[in-house]
Amino acid sequence: AAQISSDIEVSIWQKFVMLSSIAGVACLTRQANGVVKGDPDLLSIRGDAVREAIAVARARGVALPDDCLEKTLKMQESFPDQALPSMWFDLDAGKRMELEGLTGVIVRLGRELAVPTPVNRAIYAALKPFANGANA
Repeated sequence: AAQISSDIEVSIWQKFVMLSSIAGVACLTRQANGVVKGDPDLLSIRGDAVREAIAVARARGVALPDDCLEKTLKMQESFPDQALPSMWFDLDAGKRMELEGLTGVIVRLGRELAVPTPVNRAIYAALKPFANGANA
């Protein structure tokens, strides 16, 4: 069911936190959600990417709820094992990806706001050679 939000910025950032982390890790590993969920190391990386994105949002003054981390991780866990984000399909097809608009935003804002984003920076750097459509 659709939900009406009293604060659209919070809603947008909640979705952005979820999408940027799941897309970044799926593309970095070239794996579907089930592989990431089943590997503690990959799950930890995705969790760290979520934490960094939340920290960036809060540094920008976005009032994300206290349970944002838990809800985001639970939502990602609920996605089907075969789930892949659209950015993965772009990478796989050698098309231009949404890297700048997702992970790139976290990295740039983190830099501007002095919020460390080491996991997102690593994901961004690893995927940057493919961002404009180079063959994966």
